[in-house]
Parts: sequence; C-alpha cells; structure tokens
Amino acid sequence: MNRATSLAILISLAGAWESHAQNTVSPVVDSANLPPLNSLSSAPAPSGTLAPTPIDSGSTAPGTAYPPLLTQQFYYTNPAQGTSPDGVTHLLSQDGRFRAYGWLDAGGIYNTQQPGSGFNGPYNAVDSTTPTFNQAYLVMEMKRPENSDFGVGGRVDVLYGNDFFLAQSAGFELNRDGTRKWNSNTSMGLAMPQAYLEVGNDTLFVQVGHFYTVVGYEGVQSANNFFYSHAYSYQFAGPFTQWGGIVTWRPNSNWEVQAGPVNGWNTLDGTPNNVEFLGKAKYTSDSKDWWTSFAIITGNMPNNSALLPGIAPAVANRTRYSFLYDRKITNNVEYVFHQWLGAQQDGTSNGSTANWYGIDQYMFYTINKNWKLGGRFEWFRDEDGTRVGLTRPGNPNVPPLPGNYFSFTVGPNYSPNPNLVVRPEIRYDTYNGSAQPFDDGRKTQQLMFGVDVIVKF
Repeated sequence: MNRATSLAILISLAGAWESHAQNTVSPVVDSANLPPLNSLSSAPAPSGTLAPTPIDSGSTAPGTAYPPLLTQQFYYTNPAQGTSPDGVTHLLSQDGRFRAYGWLDAGGIYNTQQPGSGFNGPYNAVDSTTPTFNQAYLVMEMKRPENSDFGVGGRVDVLYGNDFFLAQSAGFELNRDGTRKWNSNTSMGLAMPQAYLEVGNDTLFVQVGHFYTVVGYEGVQSANNFFYSHAYSYQFAGPFTQWGGIVTWRPNSNWEVQAGPVNGWNTLDGTPNNVEFLGKAKYTSDSKDWWTSFAIITGNMPNNSALLPGIAPAVANRTRYSFLYDRKITNNVEYVFHQWLGAQQDGTSNGSTANWYGIDQYMFYTINKNWKLGGRFEWFRDEDGTRVGLTRPGNPNVPPLPGNYFSFTVGPNYSPNPNLVVRPEIRYDTYNGSAQPFDDGRKTQQLMFGVDVIVKF
C-alpha cells in the first residue's frame, strides 16, 4: 500500500468517525465561556462545562509539554458515556485505572520547489514531499490513583509510522552505535518512546524508565502540537526522549519542580554512557492566566554528533536549556514565548564551544467552537554548523550548514468534533549564511503548503 492510498483511507476513516462522534457528543460551549488557562490546577470551570484535563494527568509523562490550552483543548457539555473529559469518544472504556487510547495521523507537504531528492530541505520532521502516514500512536497506561497517600502507575507508548525516526534510542530501537536494529526501512518504522513506572502521590512522585524530555516546547506526539510542521528548536536543538529517573514535586498549586539523572540524549545504552542532570521548574499564576518555566539538561556527551571532519573526538559537556512564557491575553488570544540555547564543549575544529540558540514565538486565536488560528515565527542560529541537517538517512541536506534560519508558519486547526482535527498550514523558510540549505543545495528559501488529519480513538 503506497502513502497516497494510506492517506485516502485515513481521510475516509476520519469522515466515518466524524459521523459517529457527532451522534454521541453534546454541543460545544461557546469560546467566550472557556475556562481560564489551566495547567496542572484544579480551578473550577464555568457552570455547565468541564475543566480541561492536563495532558496525561495522574500518570504524567514528565516530558509531555503543556500545549496552548486555548488551541489544543475543546470544551464539551455533559460528554456522552464512554468519553473522556475533553469529549473524545474512545474505542475502549476510560473509566478504570487501566486505559488504552491513541490516534492516527497522516498528511502531506507540497514544496513549491519540488526538490529532486524528495526531502524538504535539512529537516528531520515532516521531511518528505510526498503524502505520509506519520503516526499510529497507542498509549497503554495504569493511572496512579489520584488524591491518594501512595500509589503505583505506569505507561507504555508505541508509535508506528514515518515519525519513528525521531523517537528511537541508542541501545533500544537502535544499536549502541546508532545503526539500525528494529527497523530496516528508513521511511516507516516502529518505536517505543515511553515505558516507565510511577510511584508516589499527587504532591511527590517518581518516574523511572523511558520518557519524553522535559526540555523544549513542541513534542513527538502529533496530537499535542498545534502545527503539522515543527520548529527548528524541536528538530535540531535538543533530545527527544530520556532513559533514567525523574522526581516531580508539587508543593502547592503554583509550583512544579522536576529533577533527576538520565543517560544522555535519546540513549538507553550508548557509546559511551554518561549520567546527566535533567531538571525543570514551572510556576503558574494564581489567576491561571499565565505560566512560565525553565528546563535544563547538562552532562558529558560525544562532541561531534554531525561527524564533521577536523573535530578531534572527545566526550565533553553538552548543555541545553529552555525558557518558556505562556500568557492568556484575552479569553480568545494566547501568546507563547520560547527562548533556548545549546552548547557543546570541544565542538568545533579549533576546540572551542559549538553554540546553537534561538527564539520561537506563537500566537493563537480561538475563532469559534470549531476553529482555532495559529501563527509561529522562529529564529534558529546554528553558529558553527553542527546541528541543522542531522536528518533521516538518505537526506542529502547534511551539515555543515551554519547560519541563521527563520521560518513563519500560519494556519488553522479545524475540529468538528473532539475525535477529529484537520491542520492545514502555510510555511515559509529563509536562511542567512554561507550555505544553500534548501532545494538540495540550490536555494536559501522555500515555501511549503501542508495539511494533515488526526483521528483520535
């Protein structure tokens, strides 16, 4: 079955699911009555609505970012029996501690340059110019009992599709040296990005195993991102997953602090293995209309991820931090600011520190009960050409590509019911530097049109 056929089947399935969900879910509350921005809080919702459930609450994957709640959450009155608090109708019951749910995601990007290689420049996410089945994502979890002095929970995530490439770990899906192990195909494969045990209570709990990183804003899980395409800071700036342990402490309704040891970036068993520190602190205002966080990962890592010539191999400190500020400006408008930096000691040919850093900004507007509009403007500086181009095998757009990368993305999310989201977008990329990273090394800018369909189950 080719990718175009897969996409057509998914769209047909989406239509059938939409018809089913419309017969089981009650009407949507008008956007003017949305509850206040809420992340890990118990603030009551307006009368007649249900407050949004923070993503993966109870058994909270520590690396799951908190997406813009105005744009990612849909509010429903009196959800039908068998639905979750956000109104999604699931194939299996979500009433007990043992739960299973997920989504299917497929889409396509049209690149106006139509590069001969079939790759959208030096990307490692949504990188193909042909229709793509991105994710069949399944979550299986035993939720830790809430409001309990002590409890045990756990979670396993399985992903199949084009996005497997971003969720693999050395020593697990890959061999220790990063060569293929589970998957022989470079465009479709299987990964297990999370598998952890959780022990504790609502105030203090520990998670041990495999989980998403807490550093950054966008994430692997397509259903938790507003845009189909991704920011450079997601693609090239930091880790995707971690192996280790992390403690979460929530002393009150304002603060959440996380810290723990992990084994490098995307590594269960690598060459070499090094314990790193992973931590995050998040503050949410009393009014719940803004929050801010700072996350960091630091420790020794191989100094030449891009395998560039002239760099003496070594193991030296690599640090990445991420600062976020999310503000609800009005009931319908939300702004997100993300500033970040990465640094690798001994990362250049002269032995100096290689740096990459930038700023992402997002603006979201709730139009009505079915439509949300979003915009993203980003600046990514790969100062030494050591990060941009760490791509899927076969992509010819490889490092060094030093310089400044800018992109502007705009588009709506359309959700006729909680089980279905359609995400069209327009994205323009431009570059200032000594290379030509687009159109297989011939251009310094590109224009793309994309759309994908997410069906939740």
